Amino acid sequence: MSSSIPLKEFAEVWSSAANLYDKGKFLEAAQQFETVAADSTAKISYNLGCIYLKLKQHEKSLENFQKAVTKDTHFVAAYVQMAAIYLEYNICDAAIKCYEVAIHLMGNKKYINYRPLGLNLILYLTEALHNQAVAESKVDNWKQVEILINMAISAQQEDKFNNKLKISLQAIQQKQQPQQFPIGTGIFHPPKWMIESTKNVNYLGDSKVISTNNNPFSMNESNSRSKSSNDELWPNLKERETGQKKEMKTVIELLTTITLDTAIKTVNSKQKESNLGTDGKPQRPPRPQSKSPPLRPPLPPRISEIRKLPKLSSNNDLKSQDNTKAPRAEYKEVGRTVFVKYSLLSSNPNILTVRQGDKIVVKALGADWFQGCLKNKIGLVPWNCIHQR
Repeated sequence: MSSSIPLKEFAEVWSSAANLYDKGKFLEAAQQFETVAADSTAKISYNLGCIYLKLKQHEKSLENFQKAVTKDTHFVAAYVQMAAIYLEYNICDAAIKCYEVAIHLMGNKKYINYRPLGLNLILYLTEALHNQAVAESKVDNWKQVEILINMAISAQQEDKFNNKLKISLQAIQQKQQPQQFPIGTGIFHPPKWMIESTKNVNYLGDSKVISTNNNPFSMNESNSRSKSSNDELWPNLKERETGQKKEMKTVIELLTTITLDTAIKTVNSKQKESNLGTDGKPQRPPRPQSKSPPLRPPLPPRISEIRKLPKLSSNNDLKSQDNTKAPRAEYKEVGRTVFVKYSLLSSNPNILTVRQGDKIVVKALGADWFQGCLKNKIGLVPWNCIHQR
């Protein structure tokens, strides 16, 4: 939130703009969000990106999604929305990069639920994997498309996308581009506590005058008494009032003796006593410890940084590769047993069909593929299907 805008005013603008969006008044909602967009939160930038996406203003939409991931580098939904815009303009390499960052940030989660944060969206890992496969198909990386579709099938939650994935699998077998899964373009609504802060609440309540017939000071006509009937009571009240005035005068005299200078001297002397060490010398305040900045994932490019994907290698090509260039991680050693993280269904006889949890013995190394043995069958397996441990 901008430091120049009070919280109450910020909450009123956010709530009003969200109501306009719900009524379908997208342009008016965008204009209200723009008044608080400068130095605001990633949620407001994301909201503007979604609204401009509704208005078909893709350049402004992309600019606001980029601001959102700059303010919150772990904003998975913003990366996915950026990728969808890149994909619509056939900037496939930038779209692939955005999907890769989003999938990396999701980690082992099969979905992210944004509803508790005010956004009516559940983003599934299957959607990101499938839409990356769509981007790969546009640049004719069909082997990578097949791997991603199989990973999407393994990652789906409760067979939610089962029918759609079957259609996509049939399409790629015929070298046809699958249909992209749509992602919702809803916006973040303000939390309830922020909406409540805009309301004027009378915490003290309204004053009430309560009187009874037994109260000698009641103003009721039926209970009003003349001064003559209260002659015995009035002297006692005067004495009590005189005593209270004397006590108040004594308290005021005590307070007026404590001037501002004496109060400051008292505070300073106590601070000096608390800062003295065992040797009677003042101690130095502890130096603040510097904290190293957190690691930030790389931001996706606009158009550049074209990623080269691996090509499928045959057994002969794998043997002829210079294995010294292959990455030598712990799990990439000849003779070592590795575990399958993502299932892979292949119709190619040179590629092994593996399932999640299978154990494969590494026979030969490659940069992107390796030759493995599974149940006395030898074939190629991509490294990105394997647990990296």
